[in-house]
Parts: sequence; C-alpha cells; structure tokens
Amino acid sequence: MTITGTNPSGTTAVRFGTAPTTRVTNTSPTQVTAVSPAGTGTVEATITTPGGESNPAPFCYVGPPRLTAADPASGRFWGPGIPDDPHATATAAAVAPAPGDTVPPAAAP
Repeated sequence: MTITGTNPSGTTAVRFGTAPTTRVTNTSPTQVTAVSPAGTGTVEATITTPGGESNPAPFCYVGPPRLTAADPASGRFWGPGIPDDPHATATAAAVAPAPGDTVPPAAAP
C-alpha cells in the first residue's frame, strides 16, 4: 500500500492494527510503501518516524476472490500442465473446493 502524508520521511515502522509490517520503503518525502500483514476487517494503520507515531488512518482488508460457479460446469480446456488434447475435458469435480466449502455429492451416472 502507498501511504501519503506530511513528514513520513524516515519511517521506521508501519502497523496495521497491532500487526507490524516487515517491508517498509521510503519512496519520497511525502510517501511510504508497505506490505500489509495478513488480516481481516478494518484496522487503523499508523507509521512511526524519528518524530513519533502518526495519527491512525483506516485500512480495510479485502478477501481473496472466491468462485461460486463455473458455467458451463464441463467442457474442453487447455492450460499449464495440461496436454493439448482436444478430447480432454474439465468437470466441476476437477476444481478443488476452498477450505470450509460444502461439496455436493457426485451425481450418479
């Protein structure tokens, strides 16, 4: 993330809530970049410089994309590691569910 403000030069730490980041780069006299640690929800981001700690600014974690359907559920496919076989097909069963997903039982042939 890019943090813009007054006097962030010399930033030595960035916190997202109580979690510190391990990657901070002072990119200009008014900007710092940081990689947020894993988290959820909205937290207060702060920076620490030789002059002290900044006021907090809200930072909202956005979850990863999550697929809920594939349409059509089967068909031809090609991709990395897949031979260029025009008869190869993908099925819904070939897609690994995300942790916590409920997987319906396979349909009887």
